[in-house]
Amino acid sequence: MRRSIVVGVDPVREHDAALEFAVGEARRRGGRIHLVVVLHPGHAGPDQMTELKLMGDELLRVDHELLVRCERRIAQWGDASPSAPR
Repeated sequence: MRRSIVVGVDPVREHDAALEFAVGEARRRGGRIHLVVVLHPGHAGPDQMTELKLMGDELLRVDHELLVRCERRIAQWGDASPSAPR
């Protein structure tokens, strides 16, 4: 059974160390890397949730671009196969 290594990536924070660690783990375990975008909206109240809904398309674009960059970075480190939702 192939196992996934789940890596949370954030559009604002640095995540190269987590990606590099995941590549090593995926190699050792014979697994895949599953990328997950993490957002930290803080303590969002009703007003902030409405803002997030309005920004939905922009968030999807940023998420997609981030996942593509992470997949490219992973590919630079070797054969581990990222598994990112599209």
